[in-house]
Amino acid sequence: MISKKRFTQWIKVAFGKNVTLSDWVRIFRASLRLLLYGRASRAVWRHRLKTCIGCPLYDVTLKVCRPPERPTLGCGCYIPYLAIVRTAKCWGTQNYESFRGWKI
Repeated sequence: MISKKRFTQWIKVAFGKNVTLSDWVRIFRASLRLLLYGRASRAVWRHRLKTCIGCPLYDVTLKVCRPPERPTLGCGCYIPYLAIVRTAKCWGTQNYESFRGWKI
């Protein structure tokens, strides 16, 4: 079940001023993958969150994969939700070969 606090944070991110149409497409695709393929285990979810929190692309205030000073980097996804999708991929590892993001 989604907590009220996380849902409120997600709403701030999803309807933020820097959200583009491509961000909404990614949100829709991640939601669809969650429904089709299910959730990642709690251990995988925690591992992904810990990895993201230490990442230079992670915005601590909004909990998104996009630093405020470089809006062209990162996927812009709300990390607590992205990390729970079993088939989700780390933006950094997909776009940069030597990036130290999560691979599971």
